[in-house]
Amino acid sequence: MGSITATRFKDSGGTIVRSQSQTFDELGRLIQIVGANSQTMALANDKVGNLTATTEPRSGVYGYAYDPLLRLIRETNEDGGQVNLTLNGRDLITTYSDRRSLQTTYVRNGFGEVIREVSRDRGTITTTVNALERLAIRTTANVTPAGTTYFAYDLSGKVLIEANGSNGGTVREYVWFDEMPLAIVANVDTTSPQLLHIHFDHLDRPIMLTNGSRANVWEAVYRPFGEVHAITGTATQNLRFPGQYFLFETGLPHKWHRTPRRLRWRLH
Repeated sequence: MGSITATRFKDSGGTIVRSQSQTFDELGRLIQIVGANSQTMALANDKVGNLTATTEPRSGVYGYAYDPLLRLIRETNEDGGQVNLTLNGRDLITTYSDRRSLQTTYVRNGFGEVIREVSRDRGTITTTVNALERLAIRTTANVTPAGTTYFAYDLSGKVLIEANGSNGGTVREYVWFDEMPLAIVANVDTTSPQLLHIHFDHLDRPIMLTNGSRANVWEAVYRPFGEVHAITGTATQNLRFPGQYFLFETGLPHKWHRTPRRLRWRLH
């Protein structure tokens, strides 16, 4: 399968509501993205294929630095602010320092899975991972909403249910077709549960939720390497790439059996 050079989304009347085109170099590396109103993002790579810089549509330049093992360790934004990472010998993030120099430390078990996160601004977040390396329990404090959430999965590892840790009641359900997410049943623990339909891109990554009236209630626009550019809407949707579940308190996704080596959002 070749590189996708253009993507267009149409509404029910056939009108194009979003379009995007991509340009690749002779090695198949993405070097330019053109969106609506000719907004252009340019990307630069080094000789071994590492992304070294991105130029945003408003000419903001972001730089990326790597260690001798080709692991991403620093991101610099257009104002000179830096995000710095420290990784251990297993390529796992142990500390994350944001642009305000606030440091987050990750405590891991013997399998390298994060079981506790300690941060000055978010307090302590505790997670329990089951024997199949799936996120089973998440407890948050000093954030809104705070509390404990339980997760249940099918045999292939897809999340089916989120349950309230205080009473065990189901609060959200997921509907799948093979490996593709089709719908979310939200507010299950209320008198007005809501069925939300999931629309996804060619990577099986959700990009839009619509309700029973076909109204858009959640929409995400992503940057070329998976970072969120913008999310709009009143609904909540935490599925990302296949196998990922977004953790709002960290701003990073939990991943099951997915360990990319050079991306900033790697946690598990």
